[in-house]
Amino acid sequence: MTKDLKNMIIPPLQPNHGAPKTRRQFLGQGVISFSGTLVAPSVLSLVTREAYGAACEAPKSSGMLPFICIDLGGGANLAGANVIVGGAGNQKDYLPSGSYGSLGLSPEIEPASVVVNEEFGLAFHPESRFLQGMVAATDPATRSRIDGGVFCTVSGDDTQNNPHNPMYWIAKAGLGGEVLSMIGTGDTLSGGRAMAPPSSINSQFAPAKVASSQDAIALVTSGRLGEILGTKGVQKVISATNAMSESALKRFYKQTYSSQLKDLVSCTYSNAEAQLAKYTREAVDPAQDNILSNIFNINNREENRAAAIAKLVLDGMAGGGTISLGGYDYHNNPRTNTDPRDLNAGNIVGKILEYAGQRKKDLMVYVFTDGGISCRPEASNQDADTGRFNPSSDSGSRSCAFAMVHRGEGGRPELAIPGRQIGGFTSNGGVDAKLNLISNSVENLSKSIVLNYLALHGREGEVADVVGDNPFQSDLGSYLMFKKMVG
Repeated sequence: MTKDLKNMIIPPLQPNHGAPKTRRQFLGQGVISFSGTLVAPSVLSLVTREAYGAACEAPKSSGMLPFICIDLGGGANLAGANVIVGGAGNQKDYLPSGSYGSLGLSPEIEPASVVVNEEFGLAFHPESRFLQGMVAATDPATRSRIDGGVFCTVSGDDTQNNPHNPMYWIAKAGLGGEVLSMIGTGDTLSGGRAMAPPSSINSQFAPAKVASSQDAIALVTSGRLGEILGTKGVQKVISATNAMSESALKRFYKQTYSSQLKDLVSCTYSNAEAQLAKYTREAVDPAQDNILSNIFNINNREENRAAAIAKLVLDGMAGGGTISLGGYDYHNNPRTNTDPRDLNAGNIVGKILEYAGQRKKDLMVYVFTDGGISCRPEASNQDADTGRFNPSSDSGSRSCAFAMVHRGEGGRPELAIPGRQIGGFTSNGGVDAKLNLISNSVENLSKSIVLNYLALHGREGEVADVVGDNPFQSDLGSYLMFKKMVG
């Protein structure tokens, strides 16, 4: 047997180094990878069980609500021009006339002067291109099972350093998949553009990069073991491959990922064959999912990656996913440039929701952006077609995020507060930064999203165990958007 063939499975240790014993040493030796190329840690943990012949439980989905982040990079004009925002705690506590100018709305089309759209429960401006994208992608039946809320928070402009992404905490709360906990379109610690809160990061849940359907397929047909956990596991795999003849090893390396595991790991759980059969190209390829391929344009790059994330998450192969979309740095960009990006983001979110609708799956979608936009409320800066003002400059004080929950069966999710808004805006068109704990803290915003995710499972009392503290204390109820829906 040749050394090169063995090195395809287990890279050689670097010279003058002893056998690695810690995760850091494994990283340093190149035996495992921290992020971006992680492959199926929950399945690969089989190689570290006490013995190959020991009884093993089949990996399974956590049964918790699937969760997808939509990370709009650059600073989109979400507040006002897309999602309606109002005074303290209520979308429909409309601001005084003229207050929405810096958010892009002239007095003639302020919320009080138009019929806001509530087809998704959460109120959107009728001229919102994000709304129009979602409506175009969804059936009325799907829309009737969705509700949501807006979170008013100041965030940093045009930066990756906003700790917007709560995915590690969501995984810690128990969300997991049959193959791995988290995936994302970016090769970053969070899986997206925005960072995860530093205190939340846990390498156990580091996301695998899935930026296309081919990346999804590579999770199960990569021909390499990827993540090896612990010295004993490495030794077992080395022993198993050493026992093969050169011709057997050649055949082994050409096998699919699941077939390699089947050869190396002899677990005795009764449904091993059925479980391993799931990890195939056919199981993860969006083009071979008739529902998915009828909803998404698989030949479009952004839709392809969104479809791959949606499929892995809603199939239960991954617990949660982050989809990062670029091109949302809106300052000094006219509506003719920004409207297509809003429409695109809304269309992708709508298609994800429609896929959940047709699959009758529960799903939480969380949409955020880094910073916000201020518009000059002047006639010379007005879009002729819509009457909205064009974006002028970055303004993180005019930012917001929103969450929507789809109920697989039944009516809309039940809300804990009627106003569909946590936090609020002032008469100058900016976030009231002193109103509550999330108003001027993106990290607390992330914690409030985790709180609401837990609340959907009736577990809001566990927030401190998951995020490390409970900043909301006795006022916790003021930050709850959703009531229990799962479990």
